[in-house]
Amino acid sequence: MWEGILKQDWRVAGRLVKDSQSQDAVEFLTRFLDLLRDNFTTSLKEDRFCADVGCAGANPISKTDPSCILSCSFPNGNDGQDTTKLVTHHLRDTRGPAHCENCDQAMIRRSTIPTPPGILFIQANRVYQNNGNVLRNDTGLVTLEEVELDLQKDGSPTTSYRLCAVIYHEGSANAGHYYAAVKGPNGIWSVVDDPSVEQMGLNFELHSMVYAKDASILVYQKVDGKKDQGRPPRGATSERVMLDAVIELKGKDVYWSLHQPLELPQLDDWGAQPVKFVLNLKTDSGTIYRASANAIMQQFKRAKKRKGEKGSKGKKDKTAEGHNSGEAQGS
Repeated sequence: MWEGILKQDWRVAGRLVKDSQSQDAVEFLTRFLDLLRDNFTTSLKEDRFCADVGCAGANPISKTDPSCILSCSFPNGNDGQDTTKLVTHHLRDTRGPAHCENCDQAMIRRSTIPTPPGILFIQANRVYQNNGNVLRNDTGLVTLEEVELDLQKDGSPTTSYRLCAVIYHEGSANAGHYYAAVKGPNGIWSVVDDPSVEQMGLNFELHSMVYAKDASILVYQKVDGKKDQGRPPRGATSERVMLDAVIELKGKDVYWSLHQPLELPQLDDWGAQPVKFVLNLKTDSGTIYRASANAIMQQFKRAKKRKGEKGSKGKKDKTAEGHNSGEAQGS
């Protein structure tokens, strides 16, 4: 793709891009998606976001700037922002300093997504200017693995999306290094760093502050139908199910608890498919801590032991059913 299409006619400021030059990932992604639309039959032709600038007067003027990547700034620059807050902040209606040439009313910028795309690209815009200096915003971003987004803003139902890739940038506003985390069809995360590909497993630390301050581009895939409601995946590649929760800690002495109902796997799969959950604890300053809970595994062992005791008495249950709730408490 690079040698055949991108390299031949990709220009910046009228000059061909060289292999050794550093380029922005968003520019490359935009160029790549444009080439896909121009050269292949793809649904990306309809995946456009509109930023309309108009007024509410009798003869309004509307200017539409279509784009395929949702470029979002951070609200108030506070730590502890997440994907939903980022998108909601971007889609809000804003009044600008310009006025309509027909009615002299203030122009309003309204971002809309007429049709929720199958693949949603979200850029966390970390570059800003201050007194003529180009700086980088190191706000921590919680990359939620599943989100419900109100994209159309017309009363339509929200759209469900599941995270499938994150592009990270470490460095400053003027220099640095890009790498990516990609989720495979089997749910396994891998980190791609130049020619290196390292498999991270299902419990990849997406929410740690090391990654939160470097998250640059998020890629979400639209989820159709009902959610799995915590149902464990089936098949040889499924190892465990991870349930995420973000708990905001207020004050010094904090008592927290989590109750999450789960539908357990078949009894024969307990050893092959252990179920765990991970808590992401967020302080007032936005710092995120991770705490693992093994209460469910203990329930597995006790239930399996009871099943063995019943079997020794000649009372085998061929239609074993189970329901359990994992609970973790701390202060």
